[in-house]
Amino acid sequence: MNTSLSYLIIVFSICLAGASVCAETVFTAGVPLNFPPQYVNQSKTEKPKGFAIDIMDEIARRSGFSVKYVVYETWPLVWEAIKEGQVQVVPNVGISEDRRKILDFTSPVEAFHIRIFVRRSTTEINALKDLAQRKVGVVSDNIGAAIVEVFGESSVIYFQSLDEALLNLLSANIDALVYPAPPLIMLARKSGIENYIKTVGESLIEVKRAVGVRKGQPELLQKIKSGLASLLKDTVFADIYTKWYGKPKSFLTGLRIASALIFLLIIVILGLLVWRYVSVMELNKALKAAFEKQDKTEKELRGYQDKLVERIDERTKELKTINKQLKIVMDERRKREIALEKSEAQLKEAQQVARMGHWNLDLVTNSLTWSDKIFRIFELDQDEFDPAYEAFLEKVHPEDRSMVENAFRRSVEIRSPYDIAHRLLMPDGRIKWVHEKAKTIYDQNENAICSLGTVQDITSIKENEARTLREIRRMAFLVELHKVTPTLEDQQLYDFALENAVALTDSEIGYLHRVNEDQKTIALTIWNREACKNCTAVHETHYPIEQAGVWADSIRLKQPVIHNDYQNLRDKKGYPSGHSDLIRHMSIPVTESGKVRLVFGVGNKKSKYDEHDVNMLQVIANALQKIIEHQQTEAEKNIMEIQLRQAQKMESIGTLAGGVAHDFNNILTIIIDYSEMMAENMPPGDPLLIDVEQVILAGRRAKDLVKQILAFSRQCEQEYRPVKVPLIAREVLKFLRSSIPSTITIENDIEDDCGEVLADPVQIHQVIMNLCTNAFHALRETGGIIKITLLQVELDTGDMDNKFDFKPGPYIKLSVSDTGKGMDRLTMERIFDPYFTTKSKGEGTGLGLAIVHGIVKNTGGTITVYSELQKGTAFHIYLPVTKATDVSDTLKMRKKIPRGSEHILVVDDEEPISEMFQKMLTKLEYQVTVQTNGYDALKAFEDSPDAFDMIITDMTMPGMTGVELARIIFASRPSVTMILCTGFSELIDEEKAKEIGFSAFIMKPIITGCFLKMMCA
Repeated sequence: MNTSLSYLIIVFSICLAGASVCAETVFTAGVPLNFPPQYVNQSKTEKPKGFAIDIMDEIARRSGFSVKYVVYETWPLVWEAIKEGQVQVVPNVGISEDRRKILDFTSPVEAFHIRIFVRRSTTEINALKDLAQRKVGVVSDNIGAAIVEVFGESSVIYFQSLDEALLNLLSANIDALVYPAPPLIMLARKSGIENYIKTVGESLIEVKRAVGVRKGQPELLQKIKSGLASLLKDTVFADIYTKWYGKPKSFLTGLRIASALIFLLIIVILGLLVWRYVSVMELNKALKAAFEKQDKTEKELRGYQDKLVERIDERTKELKTINKQLKIVMDERRKREIALEKSEAQLKEAQQVARMGHWNLDLVTNSLTWSDKIFRIFELDQDEFDPAYEAFLEKVHPEDRSMVENAFRRSVEIRSPYDIAHRLLMPDGRIKWVHEKAKTIYDQNENAICSLGTVQDITSIKENEARTLREIRRMAFLVELHKVTPTLEDQQLYDFALENAVALTDSEIGYLHRVNEDQKTIALTIWNREACKNCTAVHETHYPIEQAGVWADSIRLKQPVIHNDYQNLRDKKGYPSGHSDLIRHMSIPVTESGKVRLVFGVGNKKSKYDEHDVNMLQVIANALQKIIEHQQTEAEKNIMEIQLRQAQKMESIGTLAGGVAHDFNNILTIIIDYSEMMAENMPPGDPLLIDVEQVILAGRRAKDLVKQILAFSRQCEQEYRPVKVPLIAREVLKFLRSSIPSTITIENDIEDDCGEVLADPVQIHQVIMNLCTNAFHALRETGGIIKITLLQVELDTGDMDNKFDFKPGPYIKLSVSDTGKGMDRLTMERIFDPYFTTKSKGEGTGLGLAIVHGIVKNTGGTITVYSELQKGTAFHIYLPVTKATDVSDTLKMRKKIPRGSEHILVVDDEEPISEMFQKMLTKLEYQVTVQTNGYDALKAFEDSPDAFDMIITDMTMPGMTGVELARIIFASRPSVTMILCTGFSELIDEEKAKEIGFSAFIMKPIITGCFLKMMCA
């Protein structure tokens, strides 16, 4: 009955909604929840505000009707309400083809652009192409996110709100932000940060907004159109726009103009002062030189008049020689300046050449939109050419047309973004190269709605590739040479260098000769492979230089020699039968201490050898000789430098750790003890008790971390205790899952009851974290699987093949494996060596696995590694199981502490710690007197020496330390019980404290139960 009645009510409502609009005076408008500046509202019950609301209200006022607003949580709910007839109007909504299916639109109310925003100080980002390899922020479900995703070369950072994204831009957590310009500029003005950001480049896309009216409401649509037309002509529209978007601030403020004028005046004055100073100094210098020269000349004239002519002739010859040398130097300098100017001009031109445009193809209407830059790339007039996909294909080179069509079809049909380079055929026959990247966007129904893409003119890049290929190959060779040097013997190194020398100079044959120590004979050591194929001549082991032909001129002259026309050389001696034919030839010597050590020669290049070839061959030869002479020395030197730097770092860490530990332990004392007192006062089952216990656990973990820092810097010894490895492993897993990318899958097989090991928990955490970090680095480029396995195994003497020493018995086996690229045998042999790393410079210290190895060994365990290239790596750690111990928690321990009535004097300069002691001891019925410095404590003791049964004092206090206070008190009353507390001190430890007379020595942070037990003992 109720269901039928509901259906009748709904049908009746729909009928009413379909009635003539003209008969209604109130219309329903649907808006989303809080979408500033269009819709500003914090709840669905209150009337919304915003730019769109003010526009709609003004249109209704001018058209003679009223508007009722219904607020929905999201945009999809608004569209559903439109379809069901619950809503008739959507104020100022973005126009799209999907929305035209359910809405009729008025003329646009406003149009805004999607822009790139950067910090005011940023200069290296000026266009969309500059976002490559940078962190770019976007707001989820915003069109800016789609544009950056299509671009595809940036690291996209998603945010849930514009406020969050703008804050991260100002904090330099991202390099740029892509978002609609008006709302972002409005937020910046409202927040007073407009001068800290700026827009760069052209608009990425334009979006238009209008009033949307549900289909089938022509009379209402006409009313709204009339009201909107009247509003757009009125200044009221501008007032509403300014109200919500604000006015931009003028850049030329009075302060800036005055500052600029003052700065310019200072520059002019400083310039005049510097010019005057330099002029006076130059004049004084010239006068002084003239006087000195005149005095010298007069003396020479008086003393050596008879030798005047001879001296003048000698001087003239010297001046001619100097002038000649100076001319050579000036000519060389001019050549370098010309080369530098040319290089700078080429660099400047190359930086300005890279241009990029973007396009948008609506797959529903088949309308294509181009940016201005694409028109310029295609050399087309925007007024004469109407962009269309078919017209675009006509501009593509016929040989590349099918490739472009296939790439676009795959993008639409199988969602495969494409990244291609192809040619354009210009009307005059010229060829242009462009680089295209594109992606297809789909709606909620999986229908392709549009394709977004970019086009970059790479013609100049293609042309420059040929010119830069030689330099790239040379640098690649040098890098490869240094890379393979440690793995090659001398003969193999010679072969490698020679084959590359032939290839890099575009030659066909080549040789590398070693000149003997007598400098009279050549050891014919190596020919390249191609020369050996064609050469059947047999050479003697030692060949006299005096018998060699013109190809040995570089040895005789000790400088590079080029013979580009070998056959017509008058001094050539020819070559024996079976020798490779020689057309042209170039050779260079490698000298050391005036002696020729090596001779590099190449021949039969198809074009002439020139200075570039000489430089190329010289670089190869010098690099080879330098590596041969210095590789061992440099290796030893580098190791010593690394060890020295590491020792200095450790010394600095030790100094820092001691200073930090004291203050940090004081803070932890307050956190832990106050939390324990809170926990003790809470009834069982209190929901806050779990939270307080988590604070206590975190404080104790921080305490362990401080101990680990001190141990790492050799400020204290490690504290080994039974450790539950599964708890630590799961903690590491929790951290990893929140920090590594989704391309890497983490699997685990952890036995929670696999036992305990005797170790430092922070060190165990460090071992697991280091191994997982190495696995992450192996997978960060390709993705893959990291698996962590933890179980107990029983080992005997036959299990490990006697590969390492161990005691038979139960062990916890920790395995960390990855599916990365693996390691070769040489790398596996060195991975545990200190300072050895396969990471790039700045990405690793080479100490991670060395530290892991040391921790495992110190814990009585062992570590093995297995790896295969292209399959992955697995580390296996075996730690001996220890017997579990029953450690009572703090609250149980405190319940065993008897209460007392003794009088205790507490001395600590940290008032929160003093108050904590007072509350804790007073609750146990002790009498407590608190002092915050040594002088006040001493005065209280001297006033009543027998009043205190125990004194608890801090070590480090201003004016008087705890040790100084104790010595004075012990001199007066040796039998008094004193306990010394300290966060950290290099001057005192437990042994020294007991020698002074202290009954106990406690390191902060203080665990309440342990302290009370020690105090009563």
